[in-house]
Amino acid sequence: MPKIETDPEYVFRANQRGDQFLRISLLVDLPALPAMNKLFVGGEILGGYMRFLSSSIAIGGDISFGFNGTVGSNSLILVPMVFKFMYQPVAGKFEFPFILGVGGIFETYLDRTYFGPVFKPEAGVFFRITADWSIGLTGGCLIMPQWYKDTSYNYTGIIPDVGLAARYHF
Repeated sequence: MPKIETDPEYVFRANQRGDQFLRISLLVDLPALPAMNKLFVGGEILGGYMRFLSSSIAIGGDISFGFNGTVGSNSLILVPMVFKFMYQPVAGKFEFPFILGVGGIFETYLDRTYFGPVFKPEAGVFFRITADWSIGLTGGCLIMPQWYKDTSYNYTGIIPDVGLAARYHF
């Protein structure tokens, strides 16, 4: 019987340098500041992209569109654009992303629009269904400082979110 030779350099990993994925998420926003008696539970849709620098480190970004109802039946509209750094350990078919994001956010309420910095830490758990698809649960928190010339108006909004996500790996 002939001997079959294999390449000893080949190692299978769920993710390798150069791998990429697209993500879409549907999230529920649960306001902490301002409190829920002023800003109600809202929703958010997110689209993002990540590229692996190694088997567990990736960079990328996302943009999302969120809304929350307010007292008086008005709406707060949020559009964050975030650059992200991700560390993702893998255990079998499960992936555990830990993400730090920083960027800018447009906030619109009534006739006021504000653009400022935003920070978004996230964590999640994903199950790799196939080599191309994974689904999972995510949780994060939008931290939105607002700085004004009159510092008595300075404020930091905090809106945690939880949701479902799908990722297409290529």
